[in-house]
Amino acid sequence: MGLVRVWALPADGDRWGLPGRRGVGPGSRTGGTVPGPFEPAPLEWQECGGKECATLVVPRDHASPDGPTIEVAVARIRAVVEPRIGMLILNPGGPGGSGIEMLEWMGHWLADPMLLGRFDLVGFDPRGVGQSTPVRCMEGPDDEMAVLGGPQRAWTSL
Repeated sequence: MGLVRVWALPADGDRWGLPGRRGVGPGSRTGGTVPGPFEPAPLEWQECGGKECATLVVPRDHASPDGPTIEVAVARIRAVVEPRIGMLILNPGGPGGSGIEMLEWMGHWLADPMLLGRFDLVGFDPRGVGQSTPVRCMEGPDDEMAVLGGPQRAWTSL
């Protein structure tokens, strides 16, 4: 059986908050400004085959919260015992593991009232995996140059 990482988060309704980045202290070697925290829209949960599913829209680059976005697929199995304590997030690890598939094969066992029935169980497909936004690979030398910034910059960055 593989290793499973689980995080417990306090109950906060149907919203996931993402922590903002902390600023860089004086005298650090990294300069520039640190973007403010990204505020995701509330998730719109829909029934999907014995669980609830939603899409979390996040910045593609956390350093550019106003830039292009990607979609991260999430699913949950609601707590079966009241009062609900919070949520447990199942992290599939990697590379390439689907947290939604993990939730499907482990979720109903974990949701047993004698085990963890007071927690919502949440799985997600990391970016580029399963139902989340696929990774777009470079399609040729022009794409590579756009990313690397030309041969001189590529060599000096090595």
